[in-house]
Amino acid sequence: MAYTWPPKAPGAIRAYDWTPKADTPLDSVSIAVTSGTVTATSDVYGDTATITVTGGADGVEQTLTLTATAGDETFVETVYISIEASTNRLAYTVRDICLFALRKVSGIAEEPEADELADAIERLNDIVAVYRVTGADMGLSLPLVEADVLKVPDHAYRALKLNLRNELHDFYSVPLSQVDLMDARNALAVVKNANLTHREPEYF
Repeated sequence: MAYTWPPKAPGAIRAYDWTPKADTPLDSVSIAVTSGTVTATSDVYGDTATITVTGGADGVEQTLTLTATAGDETFVETVYISIEASTNRLAYTVRDICLFALRKVSGIAEEPEADELADAIERLNDIVAVYRVTGADMGLSLPLVEADVLKVPDHAYRALKLNLRNELHDFYSVPLSQVDLMDARNALAVVKNANLTHREPEYF
């Protein structure tokens, strides 16, 4: 049996959870990178191991062999992680996302006030943190700052733009339409579905 985990950008640090079906808490987890150039470390929390992966070459699939022990039991799993090619990224920055979200607050052709931009960045960090534990993890390292390039899958940018826009519009009492709310919800669902699909096991 093998798993394909969600892809990551070459420069991103991404954490993945692995929970073998053990009868007792895990004693140890070791990782062998059998194909690729990523670096992977593990932390054990009861019956779950968090695998933190860094690096990797653009467009190259990485293969990891995970081995866990729990009492007298041993579990071995093969995991595949694709490294997204840089040329496939739109490469929006934190500032780009925030400017989009603030357009109807500050004006389409106007620069936002410094406190408006700071508030947008703070709220973007908040929603990315929430997405990590609600099925929409994008592999972003926090905290995000204005100049950071958001190295996420291209399909994820829309979810960040629309959901941050809606949150800011609500805060500044700028009217939101049902279409605005639905578009943001649908964009986030795309990210969650992509993550869920990548976590489906493949049986050999």
